[in-house]
Amino acid sequence: MTAITPGSEHLVGVQPDDILSLEKARGEPLKHVTVSELLEYGWEDLRFPAQGINPAGAADAPSVDNTLSGFPGTLLFAGNQENIIAGVAQMPHAWKAGSPVYPHIHWSKPVGSADAVHWEFYYRHLGFPNDVAADWVGPITGTVDAGDGTISNSHIITGFGAVSMTGRRESSMLCWQIRRQGATDAESGTARLLEFDIHYYSVKAGTVTPIPPAP
Repeated sequence: MTAITPGSEHLVGVQPDDILSLEKARGEPLKHVTVSELLEYGWEDLRFPAQGINPAGAADAPSVDNTLSGFPGTLLFAGNQENIIAGVAQMPHAWKAGSPVYPHIHWSKPVGSADAVHWEFYYRHLGFPNDVAADWVGPITGTVDAGDGTISNSHIITGFGAVSMTGRRESSMLCWQIRRQGATDAESGTARLLEFDIHYYSVKAGTVTPIPPAP
């Protein structure tokens, strides 16, 4: 029988290309996978599509695009004022607990130009039950990672660097804000938010027990 070494992230006595037969409790076949496939790690996203975000904040909220010929449901951030959205993310059970995460946005310019859009990110650890909530961190200015803002309606990705999750565990809560400082932007036109994502590193199918534990 193949042995699994707890915490070592590998199987003992097998080769990466060996085939493992996964079975249900009654011996019914479930799946055949290689050792490499079983242990495969990978990046995933916590996703916050624009149409699922409640525009909220002390400053003005962005407007919702209701133009059927455009991109209905997306959020339009003004070029002459501060607009804010906010939300909360719960870290998945598949996440490698304590590893950094990488927030970023997918967006576009309705009218392309070479002028920059000033995006800011704020976050605050709410943590696990009984943790003490941390203070807000920010503003963190975004940097364009991919895309061309000179092309109208072109898909752009702006990142905000790494967020330290040291000492955090699965199901920890992370509060976040996305702001556009339109009043001080070089770009005076609107910016369209398509989605806010958080990259996290996935190393397992989930936790052995639910959180909180089942009664």
